[in-house]
Amino acid sequence: METAQCLVNKEDVLTELTNLSLVAATIGQIGLCLTLLLRRSSVTRAWIPLFVFFLACAVIIADPVIKNFMPSMRIQAVVFTLPASLILTPALWLYVEALTSEIPWKFRQEHTWHLIPFMLGFFLAGIVIALPQPTLDRIFIEEDLGGSRYLGILFTAVFLLIFGLIAQSGIYIVKIYRRLTRYRHRIKALFANIENRELFWINAVLILLITIWGLISTALIAENIFGKTLMSRQVGSLMGLILVWTVALWGLRQVPGFEGRYLESEFTDLIKPQGSKYRRSALDKEQAQRIAKKINLVMQSERLYLDPNLSLSRLASQIRTSTNHVSQTLNETLGMSFFDYINHWRIEESKQKIIQGNESILAIALSVGFNTSSSFYKAFKKETGKTPRGFRASKQQ
Repeated sequence: METAQCLVNKEDVLTELTNLSLVAATIGQIGLCLTLLLRRSSVTRAWIPLFVFFLACAVIIADPVIKNFMPSMRIQAVVFTLPASLILTPALWLYVEALTSEIPWKFRQEHTWHLIPFMLGFFLAGIVIALPQPTLDRIFIEEDLGGSRYLGILFTAVFLLIFGLIAQSGIYIVKIYRRLTRYRHRIKALFANIENRELFWINAVLILLITIWGLISTALIAENIFGKTLMSRQVGSLMGLILVWTVALWGLRQVPGFEGRYLESEFTDLIKPQGSKYRRSALDKEQAQRIAKKINLVMQSERLYLDPNLSLSRLASQIRTSTNHVSQTLNETLGMSFFDYINHWRIEESKQKIIQGNESILAIALSVGFNTSSSFYKAFKKETGKTPRGFRASKQQ
């Protein structure tokens, strides 16, 4: 009997140590990120929401560390996980907004409403913390509200916020996805190469958030309705580590998509939804045809597509036409975005080189204006339906 009890105790200790190690590794990584972001935020405000995101993550996952090293502060730490959880997805949304903003981002008055759930959670957490220590001990240790109507109302509000957190997370995940979809459409209208602007890594973050959101939702329902615990602390800590690692790995080196090339006033029509983008344009069909001829002519004579940094504004300047009219002509007359149009010329330039086979695929990709072989492969497959090697093989038969 004593041997069995000893084995159980060892297993509990090992479980606790594993969980503590995961949390310590995550907090250490967050500490490094916060140090770097604190310095960067003084230069570029776009980093501020990411700073808040990491800080909220630290508060949410800190319980095992507080329990082992500052046990007297554990109740306070647990209580403030509520407002920290309520600021997590709004902070991520504001960070994505900052990365995809057409103008230098800053916190504005209209952003304040994103903080309302956090402020409400912080207010309730403050009320709970202000309760006498014996009352806090009874609530959090003995799990007894003592029949108090006031405490009943207070903790009903807390539980409603907890379940509201689930809905909030879902709403912001959808908002982020839609924002990124519109953003990727816009950069294709303005830039010929978008490898460092696509923000595809945020898709992985969204998948992680959806997974965490689903598990937490299921766990909350199971625990509060059926009294069953479905998710262990180790699983939660591991998911937290993966989330923080993913955001840190990509977020710390990601710069805003329009930084250095923020949109000028003449681009304002380009950032509207597709259906109304050219509604007020005075460009008629005859003018559009003339502009299309000028665009094709300058591509043939100047071979601008070979410039890996070619942008819509430079093309418009080259043919002495407004960027809005060039964009409208590309989309409505030539039937392509600026990104696809330039890639079409680059792929045409590369075909003969591929058939000859004297250069590597990477060398060919760089020579025709692509920055990476992967973007070249993707564009070539989209344009021809074949890979570069498959295209070469088909021409040599």
